[in-house]
Amino acid sequence: MLAALFWLSCSAAAEPLPYEVERGVVYGFQERQRGDLYRPRGEGPWPAVLVLHGGSWARGDRSRMNPYAERFASEGYVVFNVDYRLAPEHPHPAQIEDVRAAFAWLRDRAGPLTIDTRRMAAMGYSAGGHLALLLGLQEAPGPRPAAVASGAAPTDLLAYPRNPIVRSFLGQGPEHREHWVSASPLEHVSAGDPPVLLYHGKADSVVDIEHSRRLHSRLDASGVTVRLIERRFLGHMTGYVFDGAAMSAVLDFFAEQMP
Repeated sequence: MLAALFWLSCSAAAEPLPYEVERGVVYGFQERQRGDLYRPRGEGPWPAVLVLHGGSWARGDRSRMNPYAERFASEGYVVFNVDYRLAPEHPHPAQIEDVRAAFAWLRDRAGPLTIDTRRMAAMGYSAGGHLALLLGLQEAPGPRPAAVASGAAPTDLLAYPRNPIVRSFLGQGPEHREHWVSASPLEHVSAGDPPVLLYHGKADSVVDIEHSRRLHSRLDASGVTVRLIERRFLGHMTGYVFDGAAMSAVLDFFAEQMP
């Protein structure tokens, strides 16, 4: 009996993952323009998602988002979990330029990767959520995602005129208003924007939940499909969980908006 149980446990452990991973895929010429590509096993065509890490635009890397990339891939998504250039060495707009390049790289390879180009999304948390929103809302050359999921993202950088993290990210003071506006998702809302899911902890003392509430109101007033999930007891770091109910909500939202 024990031998049989041991054999079954070993067999389960040896069972292959439902996806393959290619590490360190190059999507541009800069040092940090790298990502990990997850591909479901099977024929497809598959939906796809660009995954973006947080870290105040100045630190962190894609390994932070591995659990979320793995979950998406297990659910049948092609996933590109990427790094991007960091401030202060590379101030805005370097980060969003990298994100656009990564998303364009993914779309340009939709054929060989068996991606359904009608179902390509972006997802991130904190600074990564901010960049996902800019990718979806800011009018710029290149493809835009069909849906966006963003957690605890600052949406109005003009609200932080003295914040050293924001000033370091932008590389210029608030007297350069147009530059600050260009980096604020709240200022780029229009009727043609893709559907957006916002996720935010009510106890967040780093990025006030009003950032998500104000963006929700503006998107809704513009006729854009938007949903805001507020978690009562979560702060900024404790809200770093797109798993459980939150991750299920993201997957459900993407399935609804990208059928």
